[in-house]
Amino acid sequence: MVIGIVFLFITQVLSFYFIALLYVKISRLRDIETHQTKVRDELEASLGAYLAEIRDENDRLIAELATKTHQTFENSTSIEKEAQKKEHPLVEESNFNNFKMPRNSVAKAYQKNTKKNTPKATFQDHLAVNMEQPKPLTMEETVKEYYRNGKSVDEIAKLLQKGKTEVELLLKFGQ
Repeated sequence: MVIGIVFLFITQVLSFYFIALLYVKISRLRDIETHQTKVRDELEASLGAYLAEIRDENDRLIAELATKTHQTFENSTSIEKEAQKKEHPLVEESNFNNFKMPRNSVAKAYQKNTKKNTPKATFQDHLAVNMEQPKPLTMEETVKEYYRNGKSVDEIAKLLQKGKTEVELLLKFGQ
C-alpha cells in the first residue's frame, strides 16, 4: 500500500510538472501573439500614413496638372482664336470657348488623316526608290573591295575593327 501511495504521489507531481510546462508554453504563445498583434497594428498604421501621404501627393499633383493644363489650354485657345480671326473673321468666338479636346486624340486624328491623304506608291515609284538606294555590302564583300583597292590585311582589319585572322580567312574562302 505504501508503494501505491508513493506511486500516486510521484504521478501527481509529474502531472503538476507537465501542467506547469504546458502553462509556460501557452503563456509564451500568448506573448508572441500579443507581440505580433502590436507589430501588425504598427505596420497598418505606417502603411496607412504612407498611403495618406501618397494620396496627398497625388492630389497635389493632379491639382498642379489641372492648373498647368488650364493655363496651356487658355494659351492655346487664345492662339487658336487669333489664327481663326485671321483666317475666318466671320466665325464666332463663342463656339470655341466650351470646346476642349485632348492633344493626344488630336494628334492621333491628324496622323490618321495624313495617312489617308498620302497617295499610294505605284510600282514604278517603288522601283525608283529601290534603284536609288544601293544595297549595303556584306562583310565579305567589303573585305574584298578593300583588298582590290590595294589595302593590306592589317589596314582592312583596323578599318573594319576585325581580327587579322578573320580578314585573312574571309579573303581565302571568298576566292
